[in-house]
Amino acid sequence: MIHRRPTPADMADVYDFRRASALAENWEKEPSPMEDKDLIETKYTVIQPDGTTRDEVVKWPQKPGYKAMAALIDPLVGGNLERVNVLDPNRRDKSEFTYTDMFVNDRHQGKLPANAKATEIYRANWLKANPKDKPDSLEMIYGTAILFHRRVWF
Repeated sequence: MIHRRPTPADMADVYDFRRASALAENWEKEPSPMEDKDLIETKYTVIQPDGTTRDEVVKWPQKPGYKAMAALIDPLVGGNLERVNVLDPNRRDKSEFTYTDMFVNDRHQGKLPANAKATEIYRANWLKANPKDKPDSLEMIYGTAILFHRRVWF
């Protein structure tokens, strides 16, 4: 039984939806088990400020909900998650544009190192709609960013 809010150390290796949900909500018992057929593999990429990336997979329902997302994302970005609507960088060169979700820390702008790779992904969406704007006039992304390979924010 958890008697306190989980710390990032508690959550460091939590990638299972059921366990993450239980920790995030401080439940006294595990939630009802979901059948594997109700969960789908959701790929995401952790983008570090130094440009390194790490691909991961989590089993989540189609619409995971805020608490499950926060349990996974907050420890990775340092808390205070903010969702950013972005064009999927893996599909940007095609005629159809596909949107996906990226999450960042919303309170440490300027206090964390700039993340050039995440900033480029973030700015691509704005520049598609506003091609006359200068990229350097747009906001930067700071710290670690989490880029999902499908929509998870509903």
